[in-house]
Amino acid sequence: MSLQIVNAFQAGLAKLYHYQPFNPEHIADLLKRNRIHCSTPGKLNDPWDCQPWYDSDSLKDPTVRDQYIDWLNEMHDGFPTSERRKALEAFLKDPENLAKSTEDLARKVQEETARRRIYCLTPHPDSILMWSHYSNNHSGVCLEFQTANRLFSGAMKVSYLSHYPKLLPHEMGTSQAIQVLLTKSEVWAYEEEFRLVGIPQAPPGAPMLLDSDWINLPRGSLTAVILGCQADEGRIKRFFKGHAPQLPLKKAVRARNQYRLTITE
Repeated sequence: MSLQIVNAFQAGLAKLYHYQPFNPEHIADLLKRNRIHCSTPGKLNDPWDCQPWYDSDSLKDPTVRDQYIDWLNEMHDGFPTSERRKALEAFLKDPENLAKSTEDLARKVQEETARRRIYCLTPHPDSILMWSHYSNNHSGVCLEFQTANRLFSGAMKVSYLSHYPKLLPHEMGTSQAIQVLLTKSEVWAYEEEFRLVGIPQAPPGAPMLLDSDWINLPRGSLTAVILGCQADEGRIKRFFKGHAPQLPLKKAVRARNQYRLTITE
């Protein structure tokens, strides 16, 4: 799998949006601590999302299997030996052993992936489906972020594929490992998703550095909150008047004679 990674800056996006239910406790934490809560990979609503699985069938090709064996031999302790290679070759000739080997490696990658955290964004604040799916049937809110900062300018675009990507362990470099977190089925393409990928051991000061399950926001990056067309407008306005009176509020308005939302001040 080799896909080009595109970030929000390269895509020329000035704003990105995050849909969520209106939960006063969660939003109060965001406003007070200036941080966003991220999701755990593997616990997203798509059961294939962030769940890499290796293609053991491709390894039945002798040439590809030899490459895999060489990689395993090298990866063992950095010092490949001819004896170990012969043992691996004999072991992996059994299709069951070959399948189990790749399954075990896939689970290890999933364990490593689970240490990351995901924050999902989109360029579109007026998606009818996303308001329905992620914002409690249009009764929640959509957070508006500007991308003129190191964090949101680096949000990465998700790629949507018609077939599950064929992943091979010995081809999984850093770029491919990131792409595992940025690949979904084409049935989700309507979301046009961009992602922040939080890293627990990033260098101090790095924009993607995780603080437990949170990423700290650059000052001023939250530029507005949009209320859903079926939101309790009075309740939400009272909340923000008490917690962030200077933060602009907008409203998603349902067109009466079209299947369309308009975002108004």
